[in-house]
Amino acid sequence: MNPNPDAPPPPSPSPPTDVHAPGSRRGRMLAESAVVEEVQVWLEVNGEPAVTWMCTPDQLEELATGWLTTW
Repeated sequence: MNPNPDAPPPPSPSPPTDVHAPGSRRGRMLAESAVVEEVQVWLEVNGEPAVTWMCTPDQLEELATGWLTTW
């Protein structure tokens, strides 16, 4: 309850100003930066194709390592 009915309403919250670089998992993203780019990535084992993914082009080494440890 507002103790002074003639007082102006409190200001609206501001959008976050602590927006991190694309690919960062910290903070919030603005709607304009929420578009995800996917590329075709394939993995070869001993020169033979093993798997093809459509994925974001970051953390590919981790993706391949995880896939190979469960293969």
